[in-house]
Amino acid sequence: LQVKGKLDVEQPEATAAPPALGQDLTGAIKLLAAQARLHGAKVKLESKNNNIGFWTAAGDWIEWQLNLAQAGRFSVIVDFASKGDSTFEVVAGNQKLKASVTKTGDYGKFTMASLGSLELPAGQTSLAIKPVKESWKPINLRSVVLKPAN
Repeated sequence: LQVKGKLDVEQPEATAAPPALGQDLTGAIKLLAAQARLHGAKVKLESKNNNIGFWTAAGDWIEWQLNLAQAGRFSVIVDFASKGDSTFEVVAGNQKLKASVTKTGDYGKFTMASLGSLELPAGQTSLAIKPVKESWKPINLRSVVLKPAN
């Protein structure tokens, strides 16, 4: 590519919300760490394992914007790693799912855990993961999968 003259490049605003994520052909949605919006001073995206890490503060939280074609009940599955048992809430609209995960032994040793299910509305909504202060231990999170529950 050859260009004559000076390029005029527009950068997206850092505060702009990521686009809403939609369902695949099976009705599932995979929410990757890199697609999350991070809230807090310490939590950040780590490139080594493509995960959310340094999530040491119980006041930090994460969220994704979703666009569901159909309302329904979804099983919530996380891909995580941790050195301790931890509790958090998965929040979508007026739905809350309190969930606990058991330690995997290391921040690089990831495993999948099924947390339960949520009823989600059609259209735009957000899904957030918020630590439960009293029983929060840091976790690394690679993804959340929402699978239609049968």
